[in-house]
Amino acid sequence: MKNYVITISRLCGSGGSTVARLLSQKLEIPLYDRHLLSDPEESHAQPEENAAEAASPLFHVAQSIYAQSPLPPEGSEPTTNRALFQKQAEIIRSLADTESCIIIGRCADFVLRDHPNVIRIFITSDEKSCIAHEAQRVGISKREARSLVEKHNQERSQYYRYYTGQDWSYAQNYDLCLNTATLSYEACADMIIQYISHRKGN
Repeated sequence: MKNYVITISRLCGSGGSTVARLLSQKLEIPLYDRHLLSDPEESHAQPEENAAEAASPLFHVAQSIYAQSPLPPEGSEPTTNRALFQKQAEIIRSLADTESCIIIGRCADFVLRDHPNVIRIFITSDEKSCIAHEAQRVGISKREARSLVEKHNQERSQYYRYYTGQDWSYAQNYDLCLNTATLSYEACADMIIQYISHRKGN
């Protein structure tokens, strides 16, 4: 297997973004999140966290395509212009054709469904764990965190269904579904790496 692309879909509060960052560090491949795919110059991550992305020529692929028009946010209303979604898909395909990388969200698993070396991951957790995680991460009450988790998950589900016609949380859309309520983030990252090794061997 030459270039491979890991797509990460995740429930809000499941720690999917943390798993993605661990994978990026362990595999030493770029990580593209919604900020880099929307506007590479406005990522909310710290500079040192973006070192791999900024050094990669793929950073400039996304940047040059973005310059033509802004992309819809992942949680935007389903009526978002489809032309902008297609621009996003163009970025994702360009990344996948150039080198190994990790892409969080953005319906990347669907966009790359015909790519021979895509590895589609869904990170989930139980409701209680997701709420506790978001309450701590954002610094809000558990009641507020519950509303936040429900809102983001609904937005992600609607966005995915509108652009793909499929159920965002349907297990058959993914190669691996991992539960961070029973597995540590580190364990999830290691299991994904083991799966990649297996795929490479076939």
